[in-house]
Amino acid sequence: MAADAEVESYDLTMNVLDANGDPAYFPFIILYGLDSPVLLWNQRYTDGIARFRAPKGAYNVFALVTTWSGSAAGSAQLVQPRLSLTEDTSTVLDAREAKPVSLTPPDPDATSNGAYASYVMRAAGSSLAVGILTGGDFSRLRIAQSGGATSPASGFEAQVGATFSKGTDTAYDLLYTKSGSFFDGFSHTTRTSELARADISAGAPAAGKTGSVGATWYSPFDEGYGVAATDFALPGRQRHYVTVPKNYTWGFDFLQKGADDGHETYQSSAGRTYRAGRSYSETFNTGVFGPSLAEGPGGGGVSRTGDDLKICLPQFTDGSGHVGDSVTGTAKVTLTSGGVPYLYRTSSALERKYLRCRPVTTLPGARQSYRLTTEFSRPTEVSGVSTRVSASWTFVSGRVSGTREAVLPLSSVRFAPELTSASTAKAGTRLTVPLVVEGAAAMRGTKALTVEVSYDAGTTWRKTAVRSSGNTRQVTLAHPADAGSVSLRARLTDTGGNTHTVTIIDAYRLTR
Repeated sequence: MAADAEVESYDLTMNVLDANGDPAYFPFIILYGLDSPVLLWNQRYTDGIARFRAPKGAYNVFALVTTWSGSAAGSAQLVQPRLSLTEDTSTVLDAREAKPVSLTPPDPDATSNGAYASYVMRAAGSSLAVGILTGGDFSRLRIAQSGGATSPASGFEAQVGATFSKGTDTAYDLLYTKSGSFFDGFSHTTRTSELARADISAGAPAAGKTGSVGATWYSPFDEGYGVAATDFALPGRQRHYVTVPKNYTWGFDFLQKGADDGHETYQSSAGRTYRAGRSYSETFNTGVFGPSLAEGPGGGGVSRTGDDLKICLPQFTDGSGHVGDSVTGTAKVTLTSGGVPYLYRTSSALERKYLRCRPVTTLPGARQSYRLTTEFSRPTEVSGVSTRVSASWTFVSGRVSGTREAVLPLSSVRFAPELTSASTAKAGTRLTVPLVVEGAAAMRGTKALTVEVSYDAGTTWRKTAVRSSGNTRQVTLAHPADAGSVSLRARLTDTGGNTHTVTIIDAYRLTR
């Protein structure tokens, strides 16, 4: 019998010391390959020695060393951006090298919601994002670069940050970054002149809810992290002040919570560049909620690699276009071709699952027509609008060669009227409803687009004229004085013959 030959490999032995200078108890260490996709971590040794056998090459080293007793009790985060393993090697990781971290917001009365030290390393066609989040401040976390001074490591971005709140209406999202090397401790008092201001408004499509907003940063490698500020009553506003590191963007994540503090709806904004001294605004959680092809967590449409599909169609994106999802009462997703089912999923239980991408594997390789349908409902105690949302898409797809991911030609139509924070409009008045076309029809062109409206929750429908001017499309609705809600339906065909239909029952409510 022949044994597989080991690739050229060497022993790496790490002597790990805690902040008292004693052998560390249960250190946690990660080795990330910079030349090849290797990810290793140590077993939970108690003698302060971490032992690895790894292929020859360069590695990024992350170590979390806990000191369990004494005046130095706490955690040390030690990072070596690049370690070269070309022979059997012994090194020392010493928590006594770690230094304190301190961030102070402009308002001394603001209190910390959470603090973190992290980094992103991109190499060998992949990336590693790792960090330590504290539940409060940095008092029990110290950080340092290990391994001595080295040349800047390509693809390495380090971050320290914290979120502070003053009451429920003001938050400070502080982030400081470093390229090529990790921090040896950090201390900074933020000045107001360093900050941009983002005024966040959040609606309430149901009564008795609270909201949570977290600012998430995105590095040049599109990796992100953030901490939520203090919850506030809905509808409501929260002002966020953010730092503006070079080449970083900020997005905001919103959660609607119920009486049991359970998460009910979620919306996320894409990262954008902020400038110090400037003011910005965003509105979340206001209708019309519906399916979207917008980019964002859990979004992006439908793509194919080889014979496998990935379906990412958030069903409750809000009226501002923030990719969104919601708990559901019933759910159904199907994919068929020529009467043959390739996906059939249903649920009748209340689910708290968000932004789910659904895989479909081993489709036929030949090009053929497909029909994708989605049907979702949600309880009125979660939201009094978009209580039932259904959509369908038809498109043609065949095997995609190689390993590339091809985005398939789907489209979506969103309705974007100006509504109150409760997602209502006035009965007995006229309202203009802008139409937002996304996906293939927005890029290739629209062959046909019709809109229907119902004032009896979908029992009867009537067509309404779509007015177009350039890329702008809208309908104007005359609300009956005695109607209680408005339901909307759109049918679209793009210039390639692909179709889309969306129906939203109780798209918004009417008040007198």
